[in-house]
Amino acid sequence: MVTILLVAIFSVLSTMVFGRHKHFLAVTEEGVIKAAGKSKSTIAWDDIDRIMPVLYSNMHAVQISPRPWMKVQVEGGGFGRHELELSMVIHAWNLKIDPPLLLCLLRFYWRYPELRTELTSDAVIDRMRRTNFRRPKTLRQDDSKSESSDRSAIRFRSARGLDSSPSADS
Repeated sequence: MVTILLVAIFSVLSTMVFGRHKHFLAVTEEGVIKAAGKSKSTIAWDDIDRIMPVLYSNMHAVQISPRPWMKVQVEGGGFGRHELELSMVIHAWNLKIDPPLLLCLLRFYWRYPELRTELTSDAVIDRMRRTNFRRPKTLRQDDSKSESSDRSAIRFRSARGLDSSPSADS
């Protein structure tokens, strides 16, 4: 009985001290915001150098790396703050989203700033449902962010693994 009471007290105190761990991702016209636990990471679209798939702790994730000499802006973070400033790792399973869909969504709005206004409306949801992440014919091609200039042509093949063949998601 004493053990149960101690466990209950520990649970209440740990919730009060550490709080609930919130996980969310916000893709805005200005950039990407990720919250995990008590830390909140932000990176502007113009500060992004690469968006690539990674395996992190044997789980699929999307890694956003900042340009050289830039850092991810971090609020909170504690002892792991330095690691959080180097890149933003977004775990698709925390968000309950398909990893390839998340990768395509982030790369699309990074490459085509003219279409970021869609992020304020339901148009982004419609684009995700249709999985329409091809370059719109009305927009110019931005070679600086094309797959050929990316240092890593790795992409998600499926929920099972990574594929190193040339990407065809743009």
